[in-house]
Amino acid sequence: MLNQIEVEQLINSISEPAMIIDVQPDKSFSWSIMNNAAENHFGIKNEDYAGHVLTDTEGLDAYRLEHRLESIAILKKCVTLKEPVSCNQKYPRADGLDQWGCHGVVPFFSDQGEVEQMMITSRDITAEVVANDESVNLLIREQSGFVAICTECKLIRHRGEWQTIEEYVLEETDFHELRTGICPSCRQ
Repeated sequence: MLNQIEVEQLINSISEPAMIIDVQPDKSFSWSIMNNAAENHFGIKNEDYAGHVLTDTEGLDAYRLEHRLESIAILKKCVTLKEPVSCNQKYPRADGLDQWGCHGVVPFFSDQGEVEQMMITSRDITAEVVANDESVNLLIREQSGFVAICTECKLIRHRGEWQTIEEYVLEETDFHELRTGICPSCRQ
């Protein structure tokens, strides 16, 4: 286990949000220390959380409770596997919007080979997630502009069903009726 001075030096040498979590003998987790970047990133203060047990969820709203439980599951995975783990996680910002973080959890071991502490680093990936969501939504909108039509009978596949062109047009447009006619090519 790192001594307090080593922990503070390590945590403050990292420019991205980082915190140290202590593993208690009963396998619960408590905050040890976080750097200034973590305070800013998560909107919490080190002095408010140092020594705080993560399973103490009193006063958390439902959304923060869900985030806390997800975080505990990630920490348990790190302790169980005894190796670093990473994940992307959504959590609430102070302004009520969602923020996404890419988290890495690195275990520190005791002389007996047990995980005693873990360092969590976080990188804000909100912009990347939003851009990806926008790209997916655009692709869906573009794809929804295509109509599958049978090359033989000219039926249209729409919502998993094959229907005539007339049925499709009446269902998907503001037209209430269709009139028939003969085009110049067919007239010849």
